[in-house]
Amino acid sequence: MPRKKRLKDTDLADKAQRLQAGLWALAVASTMGTIGGAGLAYLNGLSPILGAVFGFAFLYSGIYFGAMRMLAGAARVAGMLHGPSGLSTPAKREYSRAQSLVARGLYEEASVAYEVHCLEYKEDPEPYFRLARLLRDHLNKPEESVSWFKRARADAMLTSGQQLQVTQEIIELYIQKLHQPRKALPELAYLCKEFADTPAAEGARRELAEMRTMLDRERNGTEDFTSQFLARFTDRSGDSAGGESP
Repeated sequence: MPRKKRLKDTDLADKAQRLQAGLWALAVASTMGTIGGAGLAYLNGLSPILGAVFGFAFLYSGIYFGAMRMLAGAARVAGMLHGPSGLSTPAKREYSRAQSLVARGLYEEASVAYEVHCLEYKEDPEPYFRLARLLRDHLNKPEESVSWFKRARADAMLTSGQQLQVTQEIIELYIQKLHQPRKALPELAYLCKEFADTPAAEGARRELAEMRTMLDRERNGTEDFTSQFLARFTDRSGDSAGGESP
């Protein structure tokens, strides 16, 4: 996978830098460190051999770690130039393989590809949306579509507008595709609560008021709630919360 390759390349580059710094430190320390250490030890009445060992170790470590700090500083500067303060916008993922499968009419294969993308990029809402709409529009699997829209709302990082859009699409699925208006009730209530000041919330409140009236009739034994709703929904020919007539 691309991620593993990038990590591998990074590890190799890091090893190469460490090797370069080590060879540089070895070359300098083996001459200057040993000779300087032996000379200083001799002048102070100590063992020249011991002085050479300590001189080598001292100079080697100083050069090696100093070089690594310089390389790390250069990497930070390069990172700032390419993406200052982490504020650069990451490239939008295209999910081209799944899209190409859709374009060729291979909808089942595309759904699997999008599901894999959802697992790979859990916070990106795009593969959830594409999968949910693929299941709804091409595979006639509205219940699975609802499930993926809900997973997008629960797991992905959605904007407020995307949360509203997902909720509306769930409501439409319950009403238009599944003919289960009772399950749309909590979604309508959620929309009214979370997006109270929007035109969508105003429409949802009107819808809830009508649906509560139908529920009262059902409790009084007049007529089944679902039958009332679907009859009204058909008569209105798309003027309900779901949009078009089923």
